[in-house]
Amino acid sequence: MKYICLIICLVLTLYHEYPGLCLDREEEIVEIKGIVGEFEILPNSSELSHKECMLKAREDAIKKAIGKVASTTVKVWTSVEASSTGDNFGEVAIISTEGEYADMKIRKEWMEEIEGSKVVVYKCLADIKVKKGMAPDPNFLASVHDIQDTYSDGDIMRFSLVPTKDCWMNIFLFEEDGSGYLIYPNRLDKSVMLKENTKISFPQKMNFRIVKKYSARDVEKNKLVIVLTKTPRIYAGSPELSGSDIWKWMAMIPNDEKYLSPHTFTIVKK
Repeated sequence: MKYICLIICLVLTLYHEYPGLCLDREEEIVEIKGIVGEFEILPNSSELSHKECMLKAREDAIKKAIGKVASTTVKVWTSVEASSTGDNFGEVAIISTEGEYADMKIRKEWMEEIEGSKVVVYKCLADIKVKKGMAPDPNFLASVHDIQDTYSDGDIMRFSLVPTKDCWMNIFLFEEDGSGYLIYPNRLDKSVMLKENTKISFPQKMNFRIVKKYSARDVEKNKLVIVLTKTPRIYAGSPELSGSDIWKWMAMIPNDEKYLSPHTFTIVKK
């Protein structure tokens, strides 16, 4: 019996001293089948592309699926992943209070025109998996300052943040072509614990230079996502992956252990 007690004490000690080494609490995955998402548009009055409209129908399907699992306010953040053939879409990421998007299987996507009008309805029929788990910690937040709405090609992004608790950080950049990058920590800036209520400024050793690498347009929209976690959770994948790979990594972190701060910005030619 004393050996069992010693083992239990050792596990509890490891959890408190090194919680990142322990397995995350199990969170329930619920699959909602046959959800139909819709997005209505007047084509001649909008600059949205076909891909963007179809993605909004996907967003609606995911919001409806989460609504069936958790009655919460849902915030949607999306990206479009365009290819040379123009038929790929980026993952849809959900930040919500008790439910998170986990996976989606598209069964059918189509367009309908409402009879007697010029309104077009984009529709998406899908089976969607939603992760239901702990609610976010309302006291685990961060204030982020000085991220601009627009940058010129070649500018250096500078910003600061103040977390409300001691935490660790990963920063990801998502480009308009669907590529995802880990930009912090990096080969010059090692991961360090951020102190609660203490301001930290970026860049530190490595500049976050804004480079317009991909776009068929003169204007490109990219996204920066700051991920704060209560325990060290360094992203160990390839520095350059598809956005979906990174979002799946984020989804594995329990809601009450993370705080996500997404920021969309535009890049224009000088």
